[in-house]
Amino acid sequence: MVRKKKTKTRMVKGTNTFRKQAIAELESDIWVDDNFVSQISLGQSSGGREGIKIRTAKKTWRFNEHRYGIWLPKGMNLSGWIKWVLLSIKKYSKKFWGADIDVDILEEEVGIYKNQVKTLEEKLEEIKSKLKDTEELLKIQQEDRERAEKLISRIEEYEKALAEFIVILDDSSKNDELKEKEVKQKIKENRWFLGLECEIGATEKQVDIQTAIDLHILTDFNQDKVFEFKSPNLQPFYRKSDTTRLYIKSELGEAMHQLIIYLRKTNLYSSSKEEGVYGIRGPSGYVVMGYKINQAQQDSLKDWNFHLRPHILLLTYDDVIVHAKRQLENIKSVRKVIPHV
Repeated sequence: MVRKKKTKTRMVKGTNTFRKQAIAELESDIWVDDNFVSQISLGQSSGGREGIKIRTAKKTWRFNEHRYGIWLPKGMNLSGWIKWVLLSIKKYSKKFWGADIDVDILEEEVGIYKNQVKTLEEKLEEIKSKLKDTEELLKIQQEDRERAEKLISRIEEYEKALAEFIVILDDSSKNDELKEKEVKQKIKENRWFLGLECEIGATEKQVDIQTAIDLHILTDFNQDKVFEFKSPNLQPFYRKSDTTRLYIKSELGEAMHQLIIYLRKTNLYSSSKEEGVYGIRGPSGYVVMGYKINQAQQDSLKDWNFHLRPHILLLTYDDVIVHAKRQLENIKSVRKVIPHV
């Protein structure tokens, strides 16, 4: 009889605890204690089937005791398997080693679910906010469309008026001439410059004739908009020297002061129970000043508006032009849909 020669298996030390297996590891996580290291991986067999692979070894040796690990193929009832493993390990560790296992996996699972819920709630709030903003924009668009339908026959007239308005602004700025009176008159004749809501179904009002405000419009949705206009050639800010910061111009300060007094009176009258209540709630105030201002002036306006909002907003005549052109585009788009008009 020929005896087979026994081959002695020798464990080889190395720096890498986990020897490469036939199953490719796509992603893995490692757990370590004082003496052992475990790795759980998302694996893929040579046949392309995915699963979860679990291996455990001593920290100082390559895998030998459990070198192939446990393979959990995709589609397996993992919930049932994990419960079975936990119960079995608890039972045998107690029976043979006298060791009780305190597994807080449920607590950890609750924590994971809480984090998932928190993430979903944050995502939901973000989506709700976007939905609200989109709905508001849609509402404004629909309202502008309804208003534009009433103005499509006057598009040529409006384009001419806007062109004339721009000429007044250019002349005032180029020649450094005060043209506040002409600007006010043109805007009052074409309140749509300020928005279609200021034209269709809107009315002008005056709460206090002693407070000489330029324009108070009650829109078709009962929103009070109060305007103060200054000559286009005036800049909102100035420098005492080339190296100093920008200071507010006296004309802008006076316009803001006048606007604040008027807005305050509207609120006082609205809270009055006497006859002649105006019923004004939260009016919006606008000061329009400056045309083709430089970047430093624009940045300063942004800073002021940050602190003045939501009750007061500082605008330039460039803002008025941009807004007016947008209204013309709204009217034109409606006319394309209704070509017979």
